Amino acid sequence: MECTAEQLEALTKFANSRKFEKRLVDGARMVLGCCAQGRRIKDIAEDLGVLPNAVIKWRERFKAYGMDGLYDELRPGNF
Repeated sequence: MECTAEQLEALTKFANSRKFEKRLVDGARMVLGCCAQGRRIKDIAEDLGVLPNAVIKWRERFKAYGMDGLYDELRPGNF
């Protein structure tokens, strides 16, 4: 997956942040593994202790929405 230099910088900062929720940091780490490191989904999932489907979900959200895709969409009932 291709990422711009700006996206890589933002993802790296996000992935190393202690200010954001763990799930968002993990999402950034999954995307970073796909774009910057060109790693296999299975390997990223194993390293982070998640299922490969989780890595695919975060990657697809990033492809569709960029950095905004790292934030959860509003879910029904969560206002």
